[in-house]
Amino acid sequence: MGAAGILTDRGNYDERVTRPSSADGSARRWVSAAVGLLLVVLATLAGSPPAHADDPIEVAITLTSVSPQVVPKDPAARIMISGEVVNTSKVAMKGVQVSFWRSRDPISTTAELQQAAASPWDVPFGERMGVDGTEPDLNLFNITTENEPSFGPGAKATFTVSARVDQLDLGSVSADDPSGGVRLVGVHVRGTPAGGTNHTVGRARVFMPMSAPTSVDRASIVVLTSAPSMLPDGTFTDTHLAGELGGRLGRLLAEAAQPGATVLIDPSLYDELTAMTSEGGYRLSSGQVTTEGAQQASDFLLGFGALQSVNTVYRLPFGNPDLALAHQFDQPEVVSRAAAALPANHPLSGLPVAVVPDRSVDSSIVSFIAPLHPTLLVLRNNPGPERQQVGDLMVVRTDTRLGLGGPGPAPSSTDPQRVGRALSELLLDPSPQIVTLSDQVLPAVDRAIRPLSTLVPLTALEASSGRVVWPNAVKGNVVSADWWAQLDTTAQRLTDAGDLRGDLATGKRQAAAATSRAAASRFTAESRVAYLSAVRGLIPSIDSQNVRIVSAEKFVVSEATTRLPITVTNNTDQPVAVRVVFISENPQRISLPPTDVVTVPPHGSHAFTFTVEAHTNGALTVRARLETSTGVPVGVEHRFILTANSLGRIGWILMVSSGLVVLAATALRIRQVRGERGRASLPAVAGAPSGSGEGFVTPPDLGTRPHP
Repeated sequence: MGAAGILTDRGNYDERVTRPSSADGSARRWVSAAVGLLLVVLATLAGSPPAHADDPIEVAITLTSVSPQVVPKDPAARIMISGEVVNTSKVAMKGVQVSFWRSRDPISTTAELQQAAASPWDVPFGERMGVDGTEPDLNLFNITTENEPSFGPGAKATFTVSARVDQLDLGSVSADDPSGGVRLVGVHVRGTPAGGTNHTVGRARVFMPMSAPTSVDRASIVVLTSAPSMLPDGTFTDTHLAGELGGRLGRLLAEAAQPGATVLIDPSLYDELTAMTSEGGYRLSSGQVTTEGAQQASDFLLGFGALQSVNTVYRLPFGNPDLALAHQFDQPEVVSRAAAALPANHPLSGLPVAVVPDRSVDSSIVSFIAPLHPTLLVLRNNPGPERQQVGDLMVVRTDTRLGLGGPGPAPSSTDPQRVGRALSELLLDPSPQIVTLSDQVLPAVDRAIRPLSTLVPLTALEASSGRVVWPNAVKGNVVSADWWAQLDTTAQRLTDAGDLRGDLATGKRQAAAATSRAAASRFTAESRVAYLSAVRGLIPSIDSQNVRIVSAEKFVVSEATTRLPITVTNNTDQPVAVRVVFISENPQRISLPPTDVVTVPPHGSHAFTFTVEAHTNGALTVRARLETSTGVPVGVEHRFILTANSLGRIGWILMVSSGLVVLAATALRIRQVRGERGRASLPAVAGAPSGSGEGFVTPPDLGTRPHP
């Protein structure tokens, strides 16, 4: 870096910021450098450091356009920079002027480019345009004028400055270096704050290649996601999705439609877009019904349907939860809920699964996400680009450098800065690129590099051999200590609410979907808490006093098996699906099986009948309670007394039976006695045979004689 460069950026000493290329100009630079150096030494000895060392950044510069994006070969061609300046200080300024700035120091390697991207805002020093042989009317732009001499706090102004290529003296592309490397160009804003001196109050820089990159193969991964806004009841928390359809999501869909792109979509986004197209509009949680974005949502769904026949499409886990964060906190339930949230009949259920962690992860992420059965894992913050195969899982490391902007100061991630960085990266490293298009790599970047590259399917890139290189995992934004517990509690409450309605399957799916959305990677920590709070507010709370059992206080049964009536009243606004369960003091004496599950309508009742199985007589207390099909208690417990008198009837039967037995025994005994007396009263007949037959004498009839 030349001494003149150091001198001229410290503009309080010398505002003559251009230099001719002649030998005379070189001599002038050395003289100026010597004078400048002497002034710096004197200022240091006097205890006054160079002005730039204390120059605060008092305005924010947002670059909106840099054209062209590569240094033109025509010396007379112009480079134009446009943007907006905002006074971020607390004081007004006067004499505010924007000047074209450039650094002549070449950037020839990727390492040098990364070093420059991380450099302080005053390194390299570079030079401003606008004095001595340049074009002040074009190199400079006056924000304050005679009519508007003050630029107050919060004030905004747009600007455009330009310079001819030959004025910039950036060097040329040579045979030894066909690329010519990269240069930094940008703007300086100078002004005089109230109570201060004139100095540089703001800077903005952008990388600009000296020549266009050579064509490279490029695989594009387009990620279609948005922060969830639909709640379990189908209402929306806000209309932010409508705005994204006309902006970010609309641009991403256009990129996804390019033949050869790999497309990843969140099924939750698909569901929300479908809900937005409902006839009559969609409802906000505030109660308002709106059609905002409905047509754009319909067009988006049509466009997505068309691209499925052109490109490879994957589905993300439902809600695209932050699986890296869940992995960091050892929350496997987040994975299982994301897997359970998508019903089998969903239009996207047949697509292969892709996972895109938002930060670097280690190799243990593979087993953590295994329940999702993914076939693609996109690592966006790992060294790359590279495609490797781990069993059935394709692991892709994308080149995140193409999504970066810079250098600073902020804001440094504008479209022109991202595009300049991407083109410069491609120029210095023309290897195949794998680009992830989302918020990290904007469509503007992809459009800029598209003419300089060949879009190929992800699978067309040669897979690297060897083991995947995993860096150390990077921790994500921290959630509150009890947030995971709240997530679990919310899932259980939604499941119980479905069970209470008599629709357990729907309750489980709503629980999985809502909690997957609440853990969305596009949410900030605060947004996660807010969304989860909105979900919890929708879960109906059943007042136990309003779901009751009504029955007699005492029951008397005289049968071994008896059916008795009992009524359940529901004075809530929600239907409840319950059964009555009985707890007997002594199940060996009297048992009562539970009833079937029946849905009791809101503000209604249902008359149940229950079975009593009495094994012995006696009275005991029975506790009756309500519960759902899965055994979740509902309402308050009810008690009644049950008396079993089933043995009275049995006793009468035994008594009658015993009497009959006695009578039969008595009759038999009478006959026996009569027979014995009759035989005793007959004379003996000698030689007469006993029994019947010839010679047998029939005894006289004694039946009319009284019983002795």
